[in-house]
Amino acid sequence: MCGILGYSKKKPFQNINENFIDYGINLLKNRGPDNDGYFYNLDRSIGLGHTRLSILDLSKLGDQPMYSSDGRYVLVYNGEIYNFKELRSELTKYYSFKSNSDSEVILYSYIHYGNSFLEKLNGIFALAIYDKKEDLLIIARDRFGTKPLYYVKTPSGLYFASELKALMTLDDLALDIDYSAIENYITYLWSPSPSTPLKAIKKLEPGNYLIIRNSSVVKKDFFYEVSYNESKEADIKEIIENTDLKLKNAITSQLVSDVPVGAFLSGGLDSSAIVSYVKNYTDVKLPTFTIRGKNDLGMEDDFSYAEKVGKHLGVDVHPIDINHEIFFDIEEMIYCLDEPQADLAPILVSYISKFAKEEYGIKVLLSGVGGDDIFSGYRRHQAIKIDSYMSKIPKQIRRKLRNLFQKLPSNSNLMRRLKKYFKYFDLDGDDKIISYFNWIDKNTRRMLFSSDVKNYLEIENHDTSFQLRKELEKLPKKTSDLNKMLSLDLKFFLTDHNLNYTDKMGMREGVEIRVPLLENELVNFASTIPEKYKQNGKHGKYIFKKTMEKYLPKEIIYRSKTGFGAPLKSWIHGELKDYINTILSKEAINKRGIFNYDNFQEILLKDKLGQDDYSYTILSMLSIELWFKIFIDNRNKLQMQKRK
Repeated sequence: MCGILGYSKKKPFQNINENFIDYGINLLKNRGPDNDGYFYNLDRSIGLGHTRLSILDLSKLGDQPMYSSDGRYVLVYNGEIYNFKELRSELTKYYSFKSNSDSEVILYSYIHYGNSFLEKLNGIFALAIYDKKEDLLIIARDRFGTKPLYYVKTPSGLYFASELKALMTLDDLALDIDYSAIENYITYLWSPSPSTPLKAIKKLEPGNYLIIRNSSVVKKDFFYEVSYNESKEADIKEIIENTDLKLKNAITSQLVSDVPVGAFLSGGLDSSAIVSYVKNYTDVKLPTFTIRGKNDLGMEDDFSYAEKVGKHLGVDVHPIDINHEIFFDIEEMIYCLDEPQADLAPILVSYISKFAKEEYGIKVLLSGVGGDDIFSGYRRHQAIKIDSYMSKIPKQIRRKLRNLFQKLPSNSNLMRRLKKYFKYFDLDGDDKIISYFNWIDKNTRRMLFSSDVKNYLEIENHDTSFQLRKELEKLPKKTSDLNKMLSLDLKFFLTDHNLNYTDKMGMREGVEIRVPLLENELVNFASTIPEKYKQNGKHGKYIFKKTMEKYLPKEIIYRSKTGFGAPLKSWIHGELKDYINTILSKEAINKRGIFNYDNFQEILLKDKLGQDDYSYTILSMLSIELWFKIFIDNRNKLQMQKRK
């Protein structure tokens, strides 16, 4: 729900970037098509803007900016607070409410509890509150970064916005490229917070807040960290019962809405679980939506599983047909994402959101995002458990096995997975854990850069693993390798990849996407589940699967994980060949000065011949070039979009 933006300018007020709020409101209009508003203090050193997608209290009383009864405090906020009724019940002892919105509850929670109010909010949010008396601004982002928030310090002040594109309108924005971040995008397909492609613009990390006065950050702190303290409780029946209760409470609590609600349904465990709890414990009629691929084009089609779940639960399943042409939405995708993420799955989120809203009037969709990250559902989670046994093999032998597998062709999914597993087979400890997030090794990715960029990275001694390693160092020494990996998933991969596109591609269509499996209490509980109940033999998400046996057929619960099965490799060398050659032409690459054209052609050929799998590296290079075309080359188009 909604888009926010604002600033704290240096005093005395400077007339620079005077249209920032107007420009930004227009650029964020897709996030809030129902209404917009703004606030300026007397000397215009503080400005706040808001675009509204009406979900709760559809009346004018729910519009923002929202003011306290005495006019001292002003709020702009994007998100949903699921425990707002409980908080309101407590706060009504002290304050009078004029609306039925969660926004007003946030405002009075801050007034009553101070900075600790953030710990009391159970929901998804990015927010800003201005205190006129103290001339103080606080901005904050929810625990897992479900809602985005970017900020930048320029010569004229500090600016923030829900989306990076709004900050690109600033006249005094420094456009220095963060080549370290570019290497991150090549390495991981996303860049760990706080970095973006520009040095000046940062992402506020999840569970963090800033206190700002006179355009300067006077305090930066966090209000939430996941603690992976395993429960000593070993009774599996009791753990299943608790998991069941936490899931039920998390999912049903997020149905609060004054507009129609629907759900994604892929036929996988996470989305199927959400729909099953809604069906079993509420009276909400929940239409569901899924993607139907074309098998004759080599796409994996999950529709048959979604149909089985729909039939089992008695819910309507609405398919959206796709083919390789979805790829040509990639430029619009990069624009929406604000970052050069190399993944086609975001396009599917947009397709479903658009269809659900246009055909069925849906403004809220429930998503299964987060289930793998808290219950341990990725292949790398299984692999790290296997490593606990493999690490006993002498390092010299592991190194030989690594070299042997790298010489084998990547002519099947199985071989590609084996090569990836053995690529870092000789590593140990944190190096090994971090390696599972790599899509390409250091030597190969450095080869892809131009000599100037490569020299810069070497002089700066850039280490792509720095942010991830820093996070691991915070954890207690007794933390297991699996929980270390889960902490990286939750802190970075989830936030900077999955949640970024989940939010923005839904908001592209004016649809709020909620993530019930990331409800606060559920996540905290899941972090305490003993490892043996997360990974059990060949079964990842073991305790989740056991819990769901009373709700879903076993063929759904225990089916192999697929994800988005687009045949990217064949598309790159077939239907999309001409497009890629145009965007990543010799002229374009040499003009940009980031990549080395000859070495790009080399990996393109190796990928085509099946010598190695570089399909996502190619997609990443394409995404980076498109990002620069959209946000740098065409920046003036963003700056010229005045408020309509």
